[in-house]
Formats: sequence, structure tokens, C-alpha cells
Amino acid sequence: MAKKTNQKKKGPKGKKARAKAKLERQWGEQPSQEAELRKGKSRLLKETTKQPERTISPPPQEEQPTRVRDFSDEEAENDDDGRKAFSSLLDTIQRKTGVIDHDSDSENEENNSIQRDITTMKDKMDSDSDKEDVDFLTLSFDPFTERFGRAELPEVSHEKVKFDMARYCLPVDPDLEVQHTEKLDDDLIAGTINSSMNDSSSDSVHWKSLAFAFQKTVRDSLRKRWEKLHPGRITLDQHQTLLTPFMLSYSDVLWMTADAKEERDSTEALAALHAVNHVMTSRIRILRHNKQIKELEEDGRVTADEKEDLFRDQGFSRPTVLILLPTRGCCYSFLKKHLLPLLGDSPSVEKMDRFEAEYGKPEIEDDEEVDLASKRRRQRILAEKGSDWRELFDDDINSDDDFRLALSINPKGGKRGDSISDTSTTVKLFTDFFRSDIIIASPLGLKMTAASESGDFQADYLSSIEICLVSRADVLMMQNWDHVNDVLSLLNEQPNETNETDFSRVRPYFLDGHSAKYRQIIMLAPFMDPFFASSFKRHATSWKGQVRFRRRVAADAASISNVLLPTQQIFQRVSCSSAANQTEDRLKYFVNVVLPQINKPSNKQKHTLIYVPSYFDYIALRNALLKRELEPYFVSVTEYSRTSEITRGRARFLQGRKPWMLYTGRANFFLRHKIKGARHIIFYGIPEHPEFYPEHVNLLNEGLEASKMSEEDPSMVQSVSASCLVLFTKFEAHALERVVGSANCSKMVKGEKTTFLFST
Repeated sequence: MAKKTNQKKKGPKGKKARAKAKLERQWGEQPSQEAELRKGKSRLLKETTKQPERTISPPPQEEQPTRVRDFSDEEAENDDDGRKAFSSLLDTIQRKTGVIDHDSDSENEENNSIQRDITTMKDKMDSDSDKEDVDFLTLSFDPFTERFGRAELPEVSHEKVKFDMARYCLPVDPDLEVQHTEKLDDDLIAGTINSSMNDSSSDSVHWKSLAFAFQKTVRDSLRKRWEKLHPGRITLDQHQTLLTPFMLSYSDVLWMTADAKEERDSTEALAALHAVNHVMTSRIRILRHNKQIKELEEDGRVTADEKEDLFRDQGFSRPTVLILLPTRGCCYSFLKKHLLPLLGDSPSVEKMDRFEAEYGKPEIEDDEEVDLASKRRRQRILAEKGSDWRELFDDDINSDDDFRLALSINPKGGKRGDSISDTSTTVKLFTDFFRSDIIIASPLGLKMTAASESGDFQADYLSSIEICLVSRADVLMMQNWDHVNDVLSLLNEQPNETNETDFSRVRPYFLDGHSAKYRQIIMLAPFMDPFFASSFKRHATSWKGQVRFRRRVAADAASISNVLLPTQQIFQRVSCSSAANQTEDRLKYFVNVVLPQINKPSNKQKHTLIYVPSYFDYIALRNALLKRELEPYFVSVTEYSRTSEITRGRARFLQGRKPWMLYTGRANFFLRHKIKGARHIIFYGIPEHPEFYPEHVNLLNEGLEASKMSEEDPSMVQSVSASCLVLFTKFEAHALERVVGSANCSKMVKGEKTTFLFST
């Protein structure tokens, strides 16, 4: 059958061919024969019928339409070349638009559309040029291998230096103090970075580039999930950018600036990414080595001695990450918000129902006798306690502080010839400690688990911890910081039993007893405290160095600026010879100076609230009052008091039947009572949490009616005005700084004067 010669001509196929034909039609040029016959990207159609040849003169060289290219990431680095290319395109288009016939309305509409596209492209390029190029740095090493693959322990310098923000092109924050060891600074700049810039010897490095370079060392699957959870070109906020190079280089980190929920969530998310990346890298290496060993043994190509030299990739036990949190509710939030999302949109998690039941919202039995008005009243009272309290102790939050949860992360593959990959993982909750990768526990729960019948602590499952995260350290301090110190002292000890350990795979530094120097400690809290600094100094022994973050408090950011009640606030410095003698010297000053003023035989000072931050100080003060037979004149509200005792004591204090009330700091933290009936307040010490100070001062005269009292008892008229007395020592500089500001704190601690007056 003869082929038809009158076939309809087909248009160009392929995206580039159609775009080229469109550009040629817009500029009034005749399409070439090659363009008419082009099909797709590279194939030419053969002529089916003979057609008379047409002579088409090629367009002038300058008339060739310039094709707009999308800049790749590598080409975007050279911003000058991009600007020149765009300028050339713009000039060519403007020359062509000058010769086009504008008689047709359709052509006018086309030209207007083209001009809008040009403006949009120009604005896009200008906005892209304003962005900082942060991906020109590449690390010359893998942090995991650099950290744990060293055969010999390097020399460690503990000399501290100040972090130079200008050197790293960071905006200078005068309130942020960063100190780190000198070796850490050398590692980050001198020996670990390859720059694509010509001047590679420059000692000035952009910190965002460094943070992004460390982020690129995270496993591809985790980084993609992180970018999905934190969309944007640079997926690190300002806090994560500052922390990433330190944290991902396995340096010990003391972050004492997480004073807002957003900042705390940001730092916890970064710590979770670091922990999961560490576990995934370690597990995949071990599984791949297991596969290689099996293949070599089957082929008979490796002996036992050779295997010991090739595959040393683990410690005495499997758990490598320990996360200390204060309550089950914090554990639930950390796992659901930060850890599990990194393992996929819907990771395979075993025993999730049990986790929801034991760590999720506690079951509350509905009392049918409780009416709706009582429930609303309770909700109103809980709302007054503050968002920080509700985040920890609300009715729908599990506030149990005795828990331990072990979980394992198992990459799929490695069987029947399958390759081992981290793209799909299985998470097992409530596993045995020796078969887990991550342990999340409270210090109390872990300490009770490690306690043996003989009174000693045995925790062989903590012998190979490589990352220890202590989050919400301020809450752990209010529980009992001694538990934290006890748990940290159990880390990386030589095990008492073998526990099925394959010693041919154990890294040499574990056998030499140097594993503590390869352990990273990350401590997160909203403020600096001597307890945190002491524990960090004692247990942070990483050879990669240490870094400390602390924020100075400006005068307008100090908590005393939130005092709204017009009153005079007297700060009295108590002379103290040493930190160990603080309790005795403070008690001596109170008994000799303060107590005689409020305990006058003729007229005792009523409605006086004595706030005692430390429970040990409370015991000493209570015993001193009992010794002087002053028990009938005070009530006590502590964290160990029964509900009936608290209710009875608050009522008697409000009514004036008991002149004084002893109120502990831990009772205020856990119960957050609104103490009414106080006209005078004495801070026996500075509150650890700065927001407690203005809260109590602003409550003075709450529940008291001065006019009514003056009518019933004229002698009370002189004592209507509220008063505030604060006792402090020079060893409470951190807590005092948060209340009065850094500048005032320096004068009050080091100055010759011992009495300071603040008025509002």
C-alpha cells in the first residue's frame, strides 16, 4: 500500500524544542527547516515527499535568541558571572522588543507578559544574591571516624579561650558568653576544613558555612527527613547554627541559655538528630562488618587474629546513647516530637500501644459527683499556675519521675544478600538494656535500677555510653541533683561481667580504660547554676574539648523589672568565708539580726512570708525556731506536707492566726501555690528560677484589706506598707544575676557596701 504524501506536519516535540520555537515566533523570525523537521531532542525525521527547497537566510548572529539557563548550585557560587549573563539577556530582549510591530493587541499582551517575566526573574536573582552562600565548605573528615577511629589518645589542652564571633562572621551578641578549650578552636579551623575559596590559608571562616558543612555529614536519609521537618534552604535556626559544629564534632556542650520553649525545642531537636545519626552510623557499620566476617569465614580467607585487627567497632555493651529527662511526660514529648519523626513519616514501632498507655495522658477517673462549676474552677486555678508548670504537671501530662525506657533501632537489610540501608528502620521499645541502642530514663529511675541488694551500684549496660544528653537540667535540679551526679559517675566504668561481649570487636580504648575521654556530654538548661558547672567540670572529659554557653542578663531583662507593686526591696549581703559555710553563716545572721526585728515581745510582725529556696536551709531554720520555742508562731508549707496540712496552714496564715509562714522553693516549684495574706516577705536565699521573685513580691497584700484591718486594729496602720528583704552571699552570683542583672550583680557581690536598695 502506498503511503500518503499529504500528511499533516507535526509540531516540534520535546520541551526545549517547543520553547525554542516559541521564542522564534515571538521575535518574528522564520523557523528554520531543521526546527520544522526536529522531533524530540536529537532525532531528525526523514522527508516522506519531495518538496521544493526553500532558501532561508540565516538570521544575523546578534539576532540569535539567548536561551535562559537555570543556575545549578555550583554555578550559583559565581554570582558575578550570573549577573553578566542576565544583563546580556536583558539587553538582547530589549533590542528585539524595539523592532517588533505593536499593531496587534495580542502582540501587546505577549510583550507585557514577557516584561513581567523579565521583572520577576530580575527580582529573583536580586533576592538570591542577597542570600549568604553557606555551602562552600566541606569537611575533610567524617566526625564519627575521627572521633572513634583513633588508635592513640591525643593530647588534650584544657586551657579556655573566649569565642571570637567576629572571626566566624557571626553578629556580635554582647550578652552571650562562649568559652571553649583552645584545642577545639584549632580543630574547627586549622585542621578539619577544606575551603573551595582560593585563599584557603585564611583563618576567618563563616560560621553558617561551617554549620552547614557539619550538617552535610549527617546520613542522607536523616538529613532529608530533617529538611522535610524544617523546610527552607538552610534548615538550621540561629541556635542550631551556633551549636551544630560543636555538637556534631562530639565536643562536650554546656548550653545554659534555653530560657524559652522555642529555644529548648530547637536544641533538643538538634541533639536528637545527633543521637540518631550516631546510632544509625554505628549500627550499620557493625551489621556490615558482621556480613563481611561471615562471608570471609565461609570462604576461609580470614583467621581469628586477622579478624581482631580488622573489625574493632563497638564497646563492652550495645547501648551508646543515654538521655536523662525529669518525667515520663518529657520522655513522651521527646520521643514523639523529636526522635521518631527522624525515622520516617510512619516508622515501624513495636509496643507503641504500651508506650502510649504508660507514658501518654494519664487516665483520670471522672467523678460523677463533681459538678461542672468545680471543674471550671480547677481549670481556672491550673491556668493561673503558668504555662511552664502546666507543661510539666498538668492533668493530661504524666509527671511520674521514676521511669526507664530502652529502645533499639534496627536498619533493615543484611539478610539473604540484601544491602544494609537506613532508609527503612524498625524501632523496638521496652527492650532489654543490653539489647538496646538508646536509654531514656530519669536519674531516679536509673539509679534505682542500678542499685543492688548489697547497696552497690551495678550498671554494666552503661559501660559503653558515647553520648549522654542531660535535658531540662533545671527540673532535674529541683528533683535532686545528687541523682544526676550518681548516674554520671556510673558511666563508662569497667563491667563486672562479660555479658556476652565479643572482645575481638571491642575498641582498644575501652580495654585501656579510656572510654570516658571518648564520651560526649550535652547539658541543656535555661540558666547557669553552680550545680551544673560543677558536674560539667567533673564529668566532661572528652578529648575533643569543651564549650560553655552563658547569657548575661541586661538590666531591662532582669526579673526585678517585672515587679509592679510599689515597694522598697532591700538586698543584704551576708558575709561568708566559704561556700561550704553558707548555711551556717546565713542562719547565724538571720537569728542574730532579722529574727529580733520580726519577733518583738510587744508586737510581732504578722503576715510575714519566709521563702527558703533550699530544703536543707529550711530544716536548719525550722530547728532554730523550734529551739527558741517559737513553734506557735509559724506554719510550714513544704513539698512533703500533706494536702490537709497545706490547706490548714494557708488559712491560718491568711487569717493572721499564725504570724509567719516558712515556704520552701521546691514546694513552690511543684505546687505553685498562690500564697495570700503576705504583707512582708523575706527571701532567705535567692530563688533558683528568676520568675519566682516578682511573682511573690507582686502577691504582697493579696487577700488583705488595709482599711478593714485599720478599723479593727489601729496598731496595724503603720505596718500596712509592704516590705521585701533578700539575703544573699557572694557565692549566689548566678542566681542574683538573673534577678537584678549582670551589671548590678557585679557591684553587689564585689563592692564594699553590703546593703542595696531597689524601689518600684
